[in-house]
Amino acid sequence: MDMPPNNREFTRVPAKVKVEIATREGVFFTEHTRNISMNGLYVECEYRLPFGTECRLRVFLGEDRNAACIGMLGQVSRVDDAGMAVEFKQIEVEGFEHLRNLVLMNTTQVQQVEEEFRSHVGIRKPQ
Repeated sequence: MDMPPNNREFTRVPAKVKVEIATREGVFFTEHTRNISMNGLYVECEYRLPFGTECRLRVFLGEDRNAACIGMLGQVSRVDDAGMAVEFKQIEVEGFEHLRNLVLMNTTQVQQVEEEFRSHVGIRKPQ
C-alpha cells in the first residue's frame, strides 16, 4: 500500500521534555510531551487551551525547572481528546541551536532532518 506524502516542513521526533506554558489566564507545567519538531510540539494534557490561544513556552533541557531552557512564542494549532499541538511562532536566538540539537538527538532520520535545516532560514522557508 502506498503511503501518503509527508507535507510537513519539519520531521516530528518523539521526545519527553518538561514544558511551561504561559497565557494571559495563567501558567501550567507539564512533562507529557509526545513529540517535538522545529516548528511545534504536542502536549498530552487534561487541561487544553482553546484553538488559537497565543502562549509563551519554556522547554527545559534538564530534569528540573532550574535547567537551561528554550524560550519561544507559540499558538495552539490543534486540540483533540488527548491534548494539544502548539506551533512555534518565534524562538529566542540562543534557544534555536538547542532546539535543533534536541531534534537531532531524538531522530532516526538524521539525513532528512539535516536537509530540512538546510532548506529553511530558522523555522521558516526562505521567501
